[in-house]
Amino acid sequence: MIKTWIIFTTIFLFYIESIAQKMERIPEQHLNLFELVGDTVRTGIDTTKEFEISGFITFGEYKKYLNSIKQDSSAAYYLSQFPDSNISIDEKIYLIYITDRIYDKYPVLGISWDNAMNYCKWKTLKANKKDTIDFIYRLPTLSEWLTAYHYFKVNNKKHDFNEKYSDWLLNAFEETYFFLGGKKLTFKNYYDYEYFHKKNEPFVMKRKSIIGSSYLYENNQIFSNRNYGIADEGYRHIAFRIVKVKTLDYNIKPLFKYWGLKL
Repeated sequence: MIKTWIIFTTIFLFYIESIAQKMERIPEQHLNLFELVGDTVRTGIDTTKEFEISGFITFGEYKKYLNSIKQDSSAAYYLSQFPDSNISIDEKIYLIYITDRIYDKYPVLGISWDNAMNYCKWKTLKANKKDTIDFIYRLPTLSEWLTAYHYFKVNNKKHDFNEKYSDWLLNAFEETYFFLGGKKLTFKNYYDYEYFHKKNEPFVMKRKSIIGSSYLYENNQIFSNRNYGIADEGYRHIAFRIVKVKTLDYNIKPLFKYWGLKL
């Protein structure tokens, strides 16, 4: 019981004032992203097109999604979208977490990669016009996360990056990056690997990259054996943020196939 209280007291100690509602515009950037991840083998300037990015999605924001799908989804699907119960070893504390409004302004924890992407799909369909999708919401790629973090730092803007909680990234975790040779690969071809897994695939196909330090560990390396999570599991140290990108600036075909949407 004491350990469980420590877990959730941590949420209070590491309170982050909500900036999730505010989407920050990141202008097109031309950066040596390899340098930002400490890669001294490869070099080159990569262009990251303009996008918008949120702060950590709060539990209050996520509850809007839950309340919406409750109206037009099965009970089983609705319940499957809740934070993973493994974030607490005590059922009573977990029930307090998911029902008490006191947590609404804090980053929502225990949300799996799959459910974070379901939130993005819901928000995309809700925000666009009925007959067309001009922009999408999704998890950020590593390039976008690094670009935004760099932009906020050099412009002295308030942010909630790289402290308290780790972030889900859109990218799949792929060890072959460590063994690939060649210095001419672009950062995005090398690090921004995307793979939209199928439901019944083995866990190694469901590994998704995470980034940023958390209260559980200090992340000194962009990629390590601890820098991934399994897509259908939630974790108490991983939160998520979203980006908004124009459909013309992103290859939406694989994502729409994963979401079950028609172009």
